[in-house]
Amino acid sequence: MPTTARGVVFTGPKQVELETFELSDPGPQQVLVRTTRTLVSAGTEVKSLVNMRGEARYPTRPGYSSVGVVEAVGSAVTDVQPGDRVLTMGRHASHTMVDLDPNRLAPAAGQRAPQYLQKLPDGVTDEPAVFAILGSVAMHGMRKVSFQLGESCAVMGQGVVGQLLGQFARAAGAAPVIGIDLVASRLERSRQSGLHEVVDAS
Repeated sequence: MPTTARGVVFTGPKQVELETFELSDPGPQQVLVRTTRTLVSAGTEVKSLVNMRGEARYPTRPGYSSVGVVEAVGSAVTDVQPGDRVLTMGRHASHTMVDLDPNRLAPAAGQRAPQYLQKLPDGVTDEPAVFAILGSVAMHGMRKVSFQLGESCAVMGQGVVGQLLGQFARAAGAAPVIGIDLVASRLERSRQSGLHEVVDAS
């Protein structure tokens, strides 16, 4: 097992570095994952990198969706084993330590929750699998909308999540599904993926 890993860190506005950090052996309910793919959030992470709203805190260690191979597991872990391919919410780093302890404190919510780890099916390659976290964001949005079959649906913004929302809306029977954006290439992608109409918001 490696003793060090490397990861991306934003040290200030428009400043990106690679840092080295120490790795420890997994605790009883931890899983060490060697990263093979991570997904960049063109919205959240770019805003943080350029400090778009003046609210970013540095250093920031970006990343929230990664795919990798299990390298080592703690003594209480039974759902995965070394060699398994998994999806996690890891940062942009060579390795992620995932804590599956159900008593783990989730800092953002102030509640106790294990971190996310999902074993990948054999037929799913790393490239589409790393989009699953964004897919879940789009799916949760669809569930909250609760429109009826045949109702129209407008999706503001045709980035990755907007593209996925448009596809979910079409699959759920929305008609027409309208993609709205300022970027011509995004609108063209929406048109190619079957949205009924696209609108240039400018």
